[in-house]
Amino acid sequence: VGGSGVALNFTQMYQDADFCLVLAGHLHDLTKRCYDAMAQGCLPVVITKARFWMAVPFSAHNQWQTFATFRKVPTKDKLRDVLRHLLTLHAEGQDEIRTRRLALSNAHGLFASHDPDGCSLEESHAFRDNLLQELAARQQVWPHMRSGWLFE
Repeated sequence: VGGSGVALNFTQMYQDADFCLVLAGHLHDLTKRCYDAMAQGCLPVVITKARFWMAVPFSAHNQWQTFATFRKVPTKDKLRDVLRHLLTLHAEGQDEIRTRRLALSNAHGLFASHDPDGCSLEESHAFRDNLLQELAARQQVWPHMRSGWLFE
């Protein structure tokens, strides 16, 4: 229930919004809220501070830049600039927004359902393939990672 006593319908809110801000929390990865929003066509805008990042799944396979926006904002003024840009895009860039939503809807394997009736065989196979490709990409990187850089 919102502040006005009216029940909030998040599904409808996500469907009505062009963009959904994704801010870093305790963990620097996408949350269920972000997936709920993307499932309704809400385009993620990932905001982090300088020197931080947000982990996204299947980055080795999916073209996140085709539907998501990633911005590092070191100051409140830079955050305001990002928000102004999104407002301008909402007002003047609906063709671009439609193109991004189409790219999001074509990101097969990004969303998976354990309900056998909830996703097609193609989507199920795409999820499996994405998962295997992501694990292979991480295996290639792991030997080269140093934990010391975290504390420099």
